[in-house]
Amino acid sequence: MRTLSLLALTLALAACAGDPEPTAVDDQVLPDSDPFALDASATAFGLSEPYARAAPAGGVSAMFARIENPTGDADTLVAARTDAAGRVEIHRTQENAEGLSEMVPVEGGLTVPAGETVALEPGGLHVMLLDLQRDLVAGDTLDVELEFAGRGAVTVRAPVRGL
Repeated sequence: MRTLSLLALTLALAACAGDPEPTAVDDQVLPDSDPFALDASATAFGLSEPYARAAPAGGVSAMFARIENPTGDADTLVAARTDAAGRVEIHRTQENAEGLSEMVPVEGGLTVPAGETVALEPGGLHVMLLDLQRDLVAGDTLDVELEFAGRGAVTVRAPVRGL
């Protein structure tokens, strides 16, 4: 049982680990207007560079992006949803008392200050996809709905990249 728990923890941390060597998809340069955004308001608000990590059904993955708030008011990312995962949480990677990295839920939502950018990135803040309902295969896309307290729900199409 302990081995199974360690394996699950290793897979979860791998989903949020630093970027792998570039691949053909990783080398892609996205233009200022993001072709992966489904919702036109996503690019107006400044959601860019979305992607998710490939992972098998039943496992875990993470979705990353840049959230730019060009408005004069702060907004808070309060939830995220996708039909590809049984559970979706907003997480932060941090060091615990033993010096090991661990992922913890962000309580109360993720504030995006007025006029600032928040990066959802490996080893930091991210949208954690738990209990995957299907394989996430490199080259596919994943639709993720991000719900903000002020602006409401925005749906983003994130390309899936290999580990």
